[in-house]
Formats: sequence, structure tokens, C-alpha cells
Amino acid sequence: MKSHSVAYFRRYLQAAQAALDGYLLSEDLYWPIDARPPAGEGTYPALTLGTILLYLRIFTSLVPQAEAQQMETAFWHLRERWRVAWERKAARDWAARLRQWGQYVGELQTDVGNAGYYAYQVRLRVILELLLQERLPLSSDDLDVLKGMDVQLRAMWRMGAFLWPPEMAAAFPEQPFWFLWGEISG
Repeated sequence: MKSHSVAYFRRYLQAAQAALDGYLLSEDLYWPIDARPPAGEGTYPALTLGTILLYLRIFTSLVPQAEAQQMETAFWHLRERWRVAWERKAARDWAARLRQWGQYVGELQTDVGNAGYYAYQVRLRVILELLLQERLPLSSDDLDVLKGMDVQLRAMWRMGAFLWPPEMAAAFPEQPFWFLWGEISG
């Protein structure tokens, strides 16, 4: 995860709010976001619930409490308004992220050289954790798959410093985000 300005996250989240009704009622898992990041901050990822949850968590840790609460409240109202559609979309996002994370963990097992991509790829595991906190009706098989991946990762893991920019550390405490605190030990 790269370091971005507060404006980067704010613009994404505001555009996500505006698009959420259409997105939740669509069949698409990935939705184009109608926002331009601040100059020099790259591009935005497609709109997904996982990305909203990730960016919301980062944003609310970087801004004053009143602004954080206002942004969170706006999303939670939308979530409650479209509860069934939100859960359906979140479950699809969970399945996609679980597949992607599983592929990456498998690549780590076969070639530890892939550890160089870990700081970027771990966003998938973070999103899985954030989606878990949504209390989705996930099957025990899905949860067991994730637990198995965590066991594989822990076998290669050495606890240490926070992997992402230090200003994000407060948003992701060691528990339950242990996979952001350390490195792959070769």
C-alpha cells in the first residue's frame, strides 16, 4: 500500500457514496469509480465493498473524529438501506479476494522470491479481515480455507515493524492484523 494523501481517500469515498446504489443493484463485482485522484497519486482501483472498507478504515484514522464519523455514518446508512444487496455483494467480494489471496500464498510456498510483492498483495488479506468484520454468512469451509492460508503464512512469518506507511499503523492494530506487522522470513 502506497502512502496517499487524505484527499486521495476522501475523493474515492465520496465517489463511492454517489455510485453505491447503482453498484449494489448491479451484477458487477468491479465498478468503475468516477473520481480523479489528486495529481501525482496514481489511479483509483475499481469500486468494490472491500476497497470501500479498506479506504474507509484508513481515512477515518487520518482525519478528525467528526469528519471520520460523518463519512462512516454515510456508508452505514447506505449499508442498512441496501442490507441484502450489500451482503450479497460483500460475499462475492470475499470469494474473489479469497481466491486471489490463495493464489498469492501458493506462490509464496513455491517461490519465496514472491515475498517482494507481499506489501502490495497483503491488501487482499486485509480486505478479507474487514469483510469478516461485516459478519457475513460465510460457510465454515470458507473460513477453514482462510485459516489454512494463515497457518501457511505464519510458518514463513517473522513479527516486526508495520509494513505500510506509518501513518496507517493506528488503523491496523497487531490483532487482528498480524499479517501487516512483520515480514516473510526466507
